[in-house]
Amino acid sequence: MFKYYLKAIVILFFCSCGRSNDIEKNKDKESSQKNSFEFERIGTKKFPLDSTTAGGGSNFQYVENEGKKLLCYLNTNQNTLIFYDYEQETLEYQLSIEKKGPNGVGEISGFLVHSTDSIFVYSNSGVRLYHLNQSGKIINIYDPKAKEDGLIIRPYVSGSMPMMKRGKHIILNSWGSQKEYYNNDTYPESLLLRVNLETKEMDYGFSYPEIYTKGVWGMQLHVMYNMLNPETSEIVVGFPIDDHLYVLGEGYVKKHPQGSKYFKGVVPLSTKSKISPPPPNQEVQNERSQTTYRTIHYDPYNEIYIRVVHKAISEEVLAMNDPVKSVFPKASLMIMDKEFKKLGEVDFDNNDYWINNIFINENGIHIMKMDFVNEDVLTFDVFDLKFPGTGKN
Repeated sequence: MFKYYLKAIVILFFCSCGRSNDIEKNKDKESSQKNSFEFERIGTKKFPLDSTTAGGGSNFQYVENEGKKLLCYLNTNQNTLIFYDYEQETLEYQLSIEKKGPNGVGEISGFLVHSTDSIFVYSNSGVRLYHLNQSGKIINIYDPKAKEDGLIIRPYVSGSMPMMKRGKHIILNSWGSQKEYYNNDTYPESLLLRVNLETKEMDYGFSYPEIYTKGVWGMQLHVMYNMLNPETSEIVVGFPIDDHLYVLGEGYVKKHPQGSKYFKGVVPLSTKSKISPPPPNQEVQNERSQTTYRTIHYDPYNEIYIRVVHKAISEEVLAMNDPVKSVFPKASLMIMDKEFKKLGEVDFDNNDYWINNIFINENGIHIMKMDFVNEDVLTFDVFDLKFPGTGKN
């Protein structure tokens, strides 16, 4: 059922090879133009953390339910979902979820709040998806099975790679299941796992773009980022080394060639088809020293997509081994309209943020801030993206 995604990408590849030059021309043109956006910090949101809850986590979700604005945050230490009142910046309630026993779900590694009485949680250790009610009681269990070739799918869920609900299906990002990080001979169609909530049937689909067969990239450069546009029900995915975004609807895949002016391509660990894993530090240095693409977000209030770009860290800064500057890169925010036409980029060169940890509401773009001084709060700075001359904020 999902296999048409791969076939569509093969067709799209041959149809769009000639568009690579257009991407480079657009980058050159844009780099000579003045940025048409203003990105201004307009506020801060601080939510209290108790002694068992660590900040900086990527498992969170902004929810509007029955007129209430909530921020839900996962305490992995306690297997607890913490619900904050967004407006008051106070604790609303906590949902403690059992690990063991007849109502146990194991350790939670990701979640999706469909409503406060319909919550999906995923356990990576148990490779199971659970549907819970507002008291944490199990409503249903979904158990992913191995593919016909024996490949076991282990989805990876976080705020950067969220669980998605489309109609009667839950769709999960399963990028870590392929074991292909140092061998590009085979890329199975297994990047997305789709679960039918009514029948419990599961199918797999979507694979890496053709660029991944051109070298060996290592683990982190195989990460796939995803998001669901709630207005169109389209899934949007992107890869660190690929200019393009892929839009998956019901029965079709579209490929959009929009790249950052900072992206010059990524040099692989090797141009061979297979190597032995290099020392971890070598792989990390290769990744951080090059510009790569990261998370994708949709702003329904301005009808724009935002793609986070990690800028390359220079050799000099990497050699400093600074715990912040040598680890957390400067960034750029690519801005596209709802048709994925690139509008421009916003430089975000402050290292004090978890730049991929973003949520958006009518108040603005919320970016999680690092706070190494006060560990008792979860802090988001709120930014306003202005479009001069259009009247839009």
